Amino acid sequence: MKEAFTQCQYPDVEAYNRLGELVGMPRYKLVQWYGDMRYHIKRFRPHWMTSEQYGQAVANVRYRQSLRALWKKKAKSCAPNNPSMGSLYALKIPI
Repeated sequence: MKEAFTQCQYPDVEAYNRLGELVGMPRYKLVQWYGDMRYHIKRFRPHWMTSEQYGQAVANVRYRQSLRALWKKKAKSCAPNNPSMGSLYALKIPI
């Protein structure tokens, strides 16, 4: 799991399922572990990550979280109670 995390901090559904089969763990536990690790690496480097892997992982996590924050801000400004932006409410930004 650690090696998979160093390669990808935001796996898709298929990757979670493959990893779950490989390590013999239910998908919901993997999702929780990945979320915990993303939280953890923002504070300090795990001993099993190299400095380079850590730098890339933290940059990826921060980038994805900033995209999510922008998406939430955009969705809020496009809410149905804002008549000038109502048609944009269904705007979806892939994360």
